[in-house]
Amino acid sequence: MADGDARKINRDLMVTALETTWAPTPEKIKQTTPGYKIIEKLPSPRVTSTHIPEPFCPPQWFTKKAKIIYFVRNPKNVMVSSYSCLNSVLDPRLRSWDAFFEYFCGDHG
Repeated sequence: MADGDARKINRDLMVTALETTWAPTPEKIKQTTPGYKIIEKLPSPRVTSTHIPEPFCPPQWFTKKAKIIYFVRNPKNVMVSSYSCLNSVLDPRLRSWDAFFEYFCGDHG
């Protein structure tokens, strides 16, 4: 793909999330093409990125010869980043690091 040269990859296509449909207003959502339909029409091989959990991935990803790279962030880094990013909008009871830590690591299912 791109002769192995990452600088040649067209990254414009990578911002089209598979699970996302963008519309300027809620009324126009039905007139908008879902990301997966746009991706279907792209020539193979395709490069996409997504946040879809595995159970919701298209079955073709597992029955055809799809190559999947699975990235996982260090949970500690995710927690620190989330705390820093969300602290100003968190429920006041979760604004301390200890409270946020307990909530982040807790079972809320």
